[in-house]
Amino acid sequence: MAGEVVIKLSHPIEAHGAEVSELTLRRPRLKDLKGISMDNITGDLMIELVARLAEIPPSAAGEIDAGDFEAIGEAFSAFFPKRPASGAAGKPN
Repeated sequence: MAGEVVIKLSHPIEAHGAEVSELTLRRPRLKDLKGISMDNITGDLMIELVARLAEIPPSAAGEIDAGDFEAIGEAFSAFFPKRPASGAAGKPN
């Protein structure tokens, strides 16, 4: 996966005083995940994470259309691929 993903919004938002029709999400760093549990992420935490990765205010991230959120969710999935659990079959503990 590349260092960033560009998401074209079907419903533009306003951020930093300008209309935004696409978001560029950069790969998350550990500091971006501070205070966010990826196992039980709430709406407020998702807004905060999108704001951090797209470098837009949380108020703007909260205005993203729910229909556009599917593409954002796919980008997150690509950033956090599932890995086999430690001690998975065929691997020594």
